[in-house]
Amino acid sequence: MQGLGFRPFIYNLATRYNISGWVANESDGLHVEAEGHSSRLKTFINKIQTDKPQAAVINRLVHKTLKAQGGKDFHIKKSSVTKGKTLVLPDMATCRECLKEIFDPANRRYLYPFTNCTRCGPRYSIIDSLPYDRENTAMKDFKMCAACRKEYNDPHNRRFHAQPNACPVCGPRVWLTDKHGYKIKSQNPLELLARKLKEGSIAAVKGLGGFHLMADPDNEATVSRLRELKNREAKPLAMIYPDISTIKKDCTVSSAAAALLASPAAPVILLPRKKKSHAQRAYKAVAPGNPCLGVMLPYTPLHHILLYYTGKPLIATSGNMSDEPICITNREALARLEKIADLFLLHNRAIRRPVDDSVVKFMYKKPVIIRRSRGYAPLPPYSLPGLSKLPRYRYLALGGQLKNNIAFNVEDQIIISQHLGELHNKRACDNYKTVLNDLLSFYQYSKETAVTDLHPAYYTTAFARYHFKKTITVQHHLAHAYAVLAEHRLKPEALAVIWDGTGYGEDHTVWGGEFFRLQPGNDKRIAAVKPFRLLAGERAIKEARLSAVSVLYEIFGSKLWEMDHLKPVRFLTQAEKKIYPPMLQKGINSPFTSSIGRLFDAVAAITGLQQHISYEGQAAMAVEFALPAQTVKGSYNYSVKKEHNMLVIEWQPMFREIIRDIEKRKSNSIICACFHNTLVEMITDIIKKNNCTKALLAGGCFQNKYLLEQTCRRLVQEGITPFFNSLIPPNDGGIAAGQLAAVYYQNFKSKE
Repeated sequence: MQGLGFRPFIYNLATRYNISGWVANESDGLHVEAEGHSSRLKTFINKIQTDKPQAAVINRLVHKTLKAQGGKDFHIKKSSVTKGKTLVLPDMATCRECLKEIFDPANRRYLYPFTNCTRCGPRYSIIDSLPYDRENTAMKDFKMCAACRKEYNDPHNRRFHAQPNACPVCGPRVWLTDKHGYKIKSQNPLELLARKLKEGSIAAVKGLGGFHLMADPDNEATVSRLRELKNREAKPLAMIYPDISTIKKDCTVSSAAAALLASPAAPVILLPRKKKSHAQRAYKAVAPGNPCLGVMLPYTPLHHILLYYTGKPLIATSGNMSDEPICITNREALARLEKIADLFLLHNRAIRRPVDDSVVKFMYKKPVIIRRSRGYAPLPPYSLPGLSKLPRYRYLALGGQLKNNIAFNVEDQIIISQHLGELHNKRACDNYKTVLNDLLSFYQYSKETAVTDLHPAYYTTAFARYHFKKTITVQHHLAHAYAVLAEHRLKPEALAVIWDGTGYGEDHTVWGGEFFRLQPGNDKRIAAVKPFRLLAGERAIKEARLSAVSVLYEIFGSKLWEMDHLKPVRFLTQAEKKIYPPMLQKGINSPFTSSIGRLFDAVAAITGLQQHISYEGQAAMAVEFALPAQTVKGSYNYSVKKEHNMLVIEWQPMFREIIRDIEKRKSNSIICACFHNTLVEMITDIIKKNNCTKALLAGGCFQNKYLLEQTCRRLVQEGITPFFNSLIPPNDGGIAAGQLAAVYYQNFKSKE
């Protein structure tokens, strides 16, 4: 791939060890011919692996002995790269060397917010087309000055062929405006902005892959105003901290988390708040009811400089209205964010496509990517050997409706686009089409074969039918299962446990509590949670109390409407008590579902933790966050019976006991712990009954740290090896990769 500075690294390494020869980029990788003393060549090969650029990943290194040519020097040959095969680099966080320059008063880039080199800076967010040369990026509008051009042409300089290279003389610039776009005069816009933020202003700040809305987290009135204007009632807001030491004052930071925060990817990481910290006292409005904070370090010079002036953390949430793509142009931001932001920090380096911040959560001693975007996309997380040999081997997987992204293959490698969000409105769908067309252009794909979800009403399903010659459908939960199988390169000899909120089933009901035995071409759903009618259908996703009423009706039938001692019933209006009974009895707008996500919602409502939901997963998170600090070993009863050659988990006994515990005034923390433990036992029970030694865990429910970790521990106790996604999201952000993997395994079923 281009843009890592690997060729200059090889050139300087060869020069250091008095090695002659050449280095060049070619379609199948980096080629080096090196001639010198055998001991030096051995050291040279070792140093390629140990001293490589920080962002580089070597998939394989192969070398063979050649006849000596008697060369005298080492040079960089012109690359010979076939279009459609060169990988596009993600945007990378500011490197240490650039950071030193930015804060060195004697350096010509002192406090310059667009400092970069081959080891860091914008890549994917500024590329127009391949190959990755300056004239094919947003930097084509900026002509390098003599000093920058000298760096760019010097093989010994780390800015050798750094395409976004710039300085205050020739590069992009920043300025500050009011909410109407009128420029505010200031010799130092970032210093002025820092002062305004600490005074209570909300600012829209143009960054690397889009705008952030930034504010002072200590100012509760400002945070409340930001939430109201952004229409983000309770969903946690991300925080950007000046440095690791400041994060450690507020959060528990493991060595692995610290390393990841400071890595080129620089994601947002969900970290537990310390009990006695500033975060607990002052940041309640940032992540209400949440024991974790989503924190990140500055990843651009602009952010570093701004935090240098504030000297404290800031809120840095996406610059958009809820469920819309983030703004990327100055004009768009001023139009869409005018009613939210008091100030706008703008610059004149164009952003070609929106790239949100990535989000990572540590679970079962591994960093699990919850949202795969900046810093990761569009690099391949893994490859599938032989994928390129499939007939008509290029397939485009269009993903699902929520947490959407796009996946396809370049040779054997799976490429996944950045997070594209929820496809609920025109802006989101337009952004989806733009990103898809960009990627098709980069990799010279044709709109021939699309892989999409089984759901007939998904935007992606309709898009595939209209734009592609051939469409392959993959059931939602099977896509989750194959995503895990592919990441771990397993043979399909495992049992998959796929638990989430919603997925269109092959029987036209709403699935979400499924167990599969994977047999490509003949996958079998071997078990599921007992289905129940979901009152008001999709509306129940926003109202946990409706899921609770649905669950309780399954248990008590028509007697339910008189049971006012149950919170979900007590809060029903008289009109609802007239409308809901016939809806459930006759199945009017009340489809059957086997969703574990809805059972979580029901527990939240029955215990009184959450009746209404302002963002996806809020009720389930409330149940998780209610867990006690100390492990509780108790669980509830359930039963398993066989129906139509499939095992069905009867969850009704569990809910009867939950209601009993509520009547006994047991704490919600104990009830939630026993509920979680019961789910763990259900999983273990079904897997043991099927004599499996490998279990795949996927779906949004396994973003629950306690559920995932306790399930893994319990399975290991029984001699069962658990597998789950970490390189791609376990939620619907893994659907596109799973769709592609399903096609791969289907084609290779005869070999498996």
